[in-house]
Formats: sequence, structure tokens, C-alpha cells
Amino acid sequence: MLRLLTAAAMLFVLNPFQTFAQEASNHAYAITSSSIGSTVWTEVKLIDLTSGQVIKNVYEDSKNDFTLFDARSSKQITIRKSDTSLAARELRPFSDFSAACALDAKKNRLYYAPLFSNQLRYIDLNTNAPSVYLFRNENLSNADGMEAEENQVTRMVIGSDGNGYALDNGGNHLVRFTTGENPQITDLGPLNDAPANGDMKINESSTSWGGDMLADVSGYLYVITRHNHVFRVDVQTRTATYIQKIKGVPEGFTTNGAVVDSEGKVIISSANSIISYYKVDPSTWEAKEIATGKNVFNTSDLANNNLLFQTNLATTDNVFVTEKISVYPNPVRSKTFKVSFDNKEAGEYNIQLVDISGRIVTDKSVSVYRGAQVSEVRLKDNLTRGVYMVKVLNHQNREIYTRKIILD
Repeated sequence: MLRLLTAAAMLFVLNPFQTFAQEASNHAYAITSSSIGSTVWTEVKLIDLTSGQVIKNVYEDSKNDFTLFDARSSKQITIRKSDTSLAARELRPFSDFSAACALDAKKNRLYYAPLFSNQLRYIDLNTNAPSVYLFRNENLSNADGMEAEENQVTRMVIGSDGNGYALDNGGNHLVRFTTGENPQITDLGPLNDAPANGDMKINESSTSWGGDMLADVSGYLYVITRHNHVFRVDVQTRTATYIQKIKGVPEGFTTNGAVVDSEGKVIISSANSIISYYKVDPSTWEAKEIATGKNVFNTSDLANNNLLFQTNLATTDNVFVTEKISVYPNPVRSKTFKVSFDNKEAGEYNIQLVDISGRIVTDKSVSVYRGAQVSEVRLKDNLTRGVYMVKVLNHQNREIYTRKIILD
């Protein structure tokens, strides 16, 4: 009887955490307005993806309870509440509205970019009152003329490598920003269309502007455009490959926000629809309406911590690449590559090389001790050139690292 009571007590203790993880993976941050139907994109709300209901108001523009900081020096930026000058207005957190945000769950920051400003900012979600950090006097992209619609950043996501990625409407500026110490902001340049794209171009305004961006566990980015077209982006080659148009959304529905839910499905929201969100199966890109029972906030963007094609989304673990593990060289031009464990926890690990069909072609066990350590992985002579995945699993056989690698 005592054992049964103990087991029951353990379940009572453990289940709330499991439920919390499940719920957290079904939440998303939304850039929206103060009221349903408005298109003034100056508010941030935490929403429930299953119902569209607001869980928390993160930033409310009318409250003026924010504190500004310089993102480089962490020094506070002071503006008088009564100051109505252009310079003061531009310093407000959402001075020019925003249509792009990304959640860095490791540091609990919501990165975003106001329209027309060409500047990266983030909200520290660890504070009660909004603390907003600005990368002042730094351009997010190399674009000239921020009044042009094609240069506006409307897509943003944190990739599986832990870096942030932002993309403008025209697909001419794919930007990478690091999220660790001394952040680096790099304009990687324009996206290129895969030869098979034909007439479906990543920079075409009538099909491919706007929308949002997702990241998958393999290192790819996915652009879902305002007009519901889906492209897969290889960051290393900056190649955009057209997949298809999302099916099942009503005529006139525009995708403006996209995230992954706890089931691995894609939730899309619209800037012009207040009827419902839609759940999309990424294996078919077929959409189904989520019954909400009432109107939902229309949004200019969504962000959460989930990766496309990620497993165990309802746990507290994630598969973001950390700086404690890295793979090099990449591309691989010899018969070996190396995996660096930098102050990773001591223990037993497995390094796997997986081909594009999911077949494990190399599996090496390594013992990691405290401190920096490098393990060399030797490749089989009969391996063909191409794209592979390097995965690192811990002693519980749980994937803690994944990285795309090219054998040249």
C-alpha cells in the first residue's frame, strides 16, 4: 500500500510538469494590436495555439511602462514621456509597427524588427515590466532605402543552430544574427531560386513576399509567404526551393504568422482574418480550420520555440545546437570530420552520421570527460557525396545536437 501511495504521489508531482511542457509547446508570442480586427502592429501577446485565446499581455503600447537599453552596452536609454519628437518616437519599442519576431528560448528573449527602421531589437521576457534592447546605430541588413516595401523585414526565426535569421520581402537580404555574447549581425546576401522552381520565384511580389519563417531540425528554413506558398531555404547555399501552395485555406486568407505546435503541425495566422487559425500538416501542406468558438486576434507574426520535424516537442528538452558542441570542417573534403565537445557534461555519447533517407551510416560511441575534447569520426570509403546529418545522442539515447553537413 505504501508503495502504491508513493507511486501515486510521484505521478502527482511529475504530471503537472509534463502538462506544463505540453501547454508551453502549444503557446506562441504574437505581434498584434490592442483590439481584435485592428492592424496597428504594436502589441505583443502570448496566445494559446489551440484556441487563439490570449494568455498574457506581454507589451501594451498604451501603458508606457517600458524601459529601453542599449543592446551592446546594456546602458539605459532615457526618453521623456512627454517628448513627441521624431527621434523620441523612433525609440519607442514598436515605433514603426512590426511584422517579424523570433523567440530565443535559451535566454527568454523575443527578437523583432520594426518596419522601416532596419534595426534589430529584443524584449527581455524575464522581467515583469517590458525591458527592450536596441542595437542602435547598426543596420540589420545592407538594404538601401528602407521606404521600399521590398526591403522591409517580415520574416524571422531562430534556427536549429541557435542563430536568428531574418529575411526581407524581396528575398534580397537573408540576415543571420547570433544570440550569444557579443552578438554578430551579418547580411548573408540574396536568396537564389532552385532551377526546378520554374516561374515560382522567391522574390516575386505577387506570390512570395510577406508571411513568416520556420526552422527545422536539419538546419533548413521554411518561408511561408503571404500568399500561402512554401519554400525551403538552404542557408549554406542560400537556395530557395519551391515546395507547394498550402491547400485548404479560404480565398483571401493571407499567412502572416507561422509556428509549430506540440504535434509537429504548422499553425498559421493572418493579418486580415479574425475567424480562426489553421493547422497545417507539413507532410501534405493541407490546412484545417481550428475551431475557436469566437474571434481571434489577427497577427502580423508568430514565434515560439518549436522546430519543424522535431520529436518530443511536449518535453522540456530541445534540440537547439549549443556552443558546447560543434562539427568541422563543413563541407568535408577528406575521409574524416571532427566533433568538438567544449566543456560538455561528462558522460557517454553517440555520434551518428545519417543520410537523407534517415539511414544511419556511421555510429560512433565516445566517452567525454570534463573540459574541451575533440573526437574524430572516420568515414567509410563507399560513402557518396551529398548532404548528411550529424547527430549527437546522450546516454539516454536522446538527441541533443543535430547539424547538416556536406560531404564534398
